[in-house]
Amino acid sequence: MFLLLIWGCSNDLTGDPETLFSKWAENPIGLRAELEQESDALKRLHKITILSEQFPGQTQSLCPLLTNETDQARCMQLNARPHLWAKETPKTKNNPIQSTTNIIDSGCPKNAVYHSCVSKAAAEAAQRGQSAKAQGLCFGIESPKWASECLFSSAEATVNQRGPHGYSQALELCLEANAFAENCLQHLVMLLAHNAPNANAASQSAWETIFQAERAIQTSWSWRDPGRAQKDIERLWSEAIAHAFVETRPVSGQILALIPEDKVPFVHAAVVRKLMELESPNQHDLNGWIQLTRTVLAQSHSSNDSKISVQPWSDYADLWVESHHNSIMLMGTTQREFSENPEIDIAICVLETAARLPPIHQPIFDEALKSPSEKVQRTAQRLLGLINEI
Repeated sequence: MFLLLIWGCSNDLTGDPETLFSKWAENPIGLRAELEQESDALKRLHKITILSEQFPGQTQSLCPLLTNETDQARCMQLNARPHLWAKETPKTKNNPIQSTTNIIDSGCPKNAVYHSCVSKAAAEAAQRGQSAKAQGLCFGIESPKWASECLFSSAEATVNQRGPHGYSQALELCLEANAFAENCLQHLVMLLAHNAPNANAASQSAWETIFQAERAIQTSWSWRDPGRAQKDIERLWSEAIAHAFVETRPVSGQILALIPEDKVPFVHAAVVRKLMELESPNQHDLNGWIQLTRTVLAQSHSSNDSKISVQPWSDYADLWVESHHNSIMLMGTTQREFSENPEIDIAICVLETAARLPPIHQPIFDEALKSPSEKVQRTAQRLLGLINEI
């Protein structure tokens, strides 16, 4: 049985939802053609909305059929949020909050667009700093899944609107989001990291939002879970520095004068990635990439343009295997070994990047397997093993 709350006036607009779901499961192309011919825009909206909520991640092709930009945007959002169709995970263990928030009636009509209406009202309240009201509105949704999604989107709206100053309130919204809590918390760090400036920014002031974000994470988690604070701060800087290099040209070491010294390994990863995107990995051997990276980092190209990158951020494939060896965050999404020796650390970054740029560049890995560094050898062995399994 499909799980969906069906309200009285909704059936007049959608017909029997179960029949609609069956049509989509059996013949999505045919149903799309049918919806395209629907002359009543409101009926089309309601049908596409309940389909998108029932089959998130599968109904992108229906979104262009909606005539209203706001409705299109929500349709696309539902299809771009993997947590809505992923297997549910337990609520984050870091939640010490016992909710005492009163349910607030949103006044939204209980039809197919009810969840959208409530979520919009909650997000607007959250953007104004009214997190208790946002919680109350979301808790008014009877479906745990869509109440959690309402809290998730309200938390994102808070950080999007208020930046680091809204992080503490956004965190509390995430902690109430049940199975979506962990994903929500990670999204907050990602949103904060995307405030990073161009990597060639001339002044440390361009990085002030990231420093503020670090302080906000530290303050918000220090009494809850100090270990989580350090983990999220590491991810913040790893992803912020990676994001800073997305549109940076020329690539240089300008950033090294502006950030704390313990963040340099994140710069190594980002610079190597950028250089290997600009040239094919087979243009140099392992030592050649190490020397090129060191040469680039020794240069400084200051720019008064500290514009934040707006290009899409592509995640790094997770090729880490848990071990007893010390690791750090890689590009905000996975882990790698690291070394205080710059050449060894850069070599590790070259291997991590080459492994994610198929086809496999065997000479680089052959050279690494003969390296005097055990960390470089281990990295090459791990990556080759995982690549051969794919």
